[in-house]
Amino acid sequence: MRTARPIVYSELNCPFCHALNEWFEARGWGEDVLWMGVEHEPHLPTPPRLTVVEARLLEDEVAQVWSRAPGVRRDEPPTRPNSRRALAALVLLGLQGGDVRAARTRLFRALWWDGRDISDGAVIADCAGDLDAASLDAAEDEVAARTRAWRERQWNRIPVFEAGTGVLYLGLGDERLLEVFMGSALFDIEQPGSCEVMP
Repeated sequence: MRTARPIVYSELNCPFCHALNEWFEARGWGEDVLWMGVEHEPHLPTPPRLTVVEARLLEDEVAQVWSRAPGVRRDEPPTRPNSRRALAALVLLGLQGGDVRAARTRLFRALWWDGRDISDGAVIADCAGDLDAASLDAAEDEVAARTRAWRERQWNRIPVFEAGTGVLYLGLGDERLLEVFMGSALFDIEQPGSCEVMP
């Protein structure tokens, strides 16, 4: 029996992470992992706008996800928004004892189902509730700390699972292998299907 929940390093504006969250929700695993939101593209502007190259990358990632997870509901968002404030809202909600899992799923779906801009304060409030702006500013520091910790590991991708035993599951991969990992966490699994990150 595992003594600690697997840590999942994930990002709201990553389509692979969205599909993973939907798999969690479908299986009731949302409480079985420690979800750590990190920024894989902190340079993204608010309000969002993508270069032609970034838009093509997003289009390619979305196509890869839907080929690997055809049962996951999806609608390609028009852009990839900066996620810092939304991630901070989840940190703050956790500190306040709120339902982080439900808010996280609402934020994922706001972007990936409805094409809403999750960097917008009104969208964040709709998904996570009204949160104090000064407290959100402070929570952004925790998002930055989590992002630094993830980058220091030099995995250069998301999603990443790290079991309590230290074994890894890298990328979205296959639902069946994910079930094996969640059931045993006995060996490292590296699968295709992740947002690649520049070191």
